[in-house]
Amino acid sequence: MSISHINFFGGMIMKHVLYALTGDPVHRGHLNLIERLSRQYEKVTVDVAINELKNPLFTNEERINMIKHNIGHLKNVKITESVGMLISYADKIGAEAIIKYIRDPKDWEYEKIGIRASQTQGLNHIEFIAYFADKEYEDISSSISKGIFFHQGDILEFVPMNVKYELERKMKNQYFIGVTGGIGSGKDYISNKLAYNYESNTILPLINHAHIIDFDKMVHDMYSVYEEPRYIKMRNKIVDKFSPDILIDNYDQNYFIDRKKLSKKIEFEISISESNNKSNNSLIDLERIVLQPLLELYKEKIYGLEGLIILNCPLMVKSGLNFLCNNNVVLVNCDTSVRRQRLYKRGINFKQVEFFMDRQFSHDTIKCVLEMNIRRDKFGNIFEIDNSEDNSLEHYSDTCFKKINELYTEIIRKMIKKPSGKKKIS
Repeated sequence: MSISHINFFGGMIMKHVLYALTGDPVHRGHLNLIERLSRQYEKVTVDVAINELKNPLFTNEERINMIKHNIGHLKNVKITESVGMLISYADKIGAEAIIKYIRDPKDWEYEKIGIRASQTQGLNHIEFIAYFADKEYEDISSSISKGIFFHQGDILEFVPMNVKYELERKMKNQYFIGVTGGIGSGKDYISNKLAYNYESNTILPLINHAHIIDFDKMVHDMYSVYEEPRYIKMRNKIVDKFSPDILIDNYDQNYFIDRKKLSKKIEFEISISESNNKSNNSLIDLERIVLQPLLELYKEKIYGLEGLIILNCPLMVKSGLNFLCNNNVVLVNCDTSVRRQRLYKRGINFKQVEFFMDRQFSHDTIKCVLEMNIRRDKFGNIFEIDNSEDNSLEHYSDTCFKKINELYTEIIRKMIKKPSGKKKIS
């Protein structure tokens, strides 16, 4: 059995313990320890100390709220804030011991010095208990989380989704909203209208910029524009999987792919398999090849952007990309017959329309998956809008205008805070 905690001085069974942290920001290691303590003690006080010697990124109120968001289900845990010596505060609130969180030998040596200093205060009835980080959290710290985030890294392994959102807001003035829905539902239209409404507002003057990240265009450019080794390697894998017939030019060493040829090849392979009552994973295999290069390109696209960042992503939920916008998603609904008519106008034939529509998640399925993700991550919003009306300029109605404004107002109300200005890591 591995050692998880040590009582430095021995003694009686504790009922009330105090755990102090800066939590700038709180990470999964902190939260794991609080969960462990809540199971072992009758009362746990989590103290977010006010320390003027440090220069935290977040205010005390922000740090407390981030912690509260994740431990509301722990009824025996109370969050407080204090000033002065921690051992004095422990005595004040009747805590019998102070918890020390140890990730590595460096933490151990540092905490021992602090304990010895505390023992000079004449409050030796307060004990100290060291808890060692579970193995999966040993390498997680607040500073590492901020550093990875600053350099465009993925941090959900380190912090919960609400903390990711707060880091985006505080460090980069970025607010992400996804736009998704079935093919032909009008995602481009909704994205453009949201961007226009956002830039026209005067409520948030510090971040009144809106940017649209078009995932469909990014995939197109990865197929036929970018010449970097990352994308040549990706295209080479696609050609190996499907056929050199999908290339724009068989003699081009960049392996540029004709997207229409690729779509027809996949459609043909799936149709043959289905006619023989066999399964076909062509679309899944393609997604696996494309996904990581797409995420790396996405990080480049959002670098340095501020304001509202609209992620126009047709397969956002099916591909599991809704974490990028923290489960804040505009779900565009549209009557099936209207979607078909829009696709016919684009020159897509009946067979292709039915092929694509049959293989996408339905509106209800997308909503159901999003709701499950929001419950799991304890974060996110679904903003639904019906886009079945003819929204061309000559038919743009007061109803369309009203729907877009209502959607915009709801987004601002639920997910965007007025910024205090971008703050850099000290």
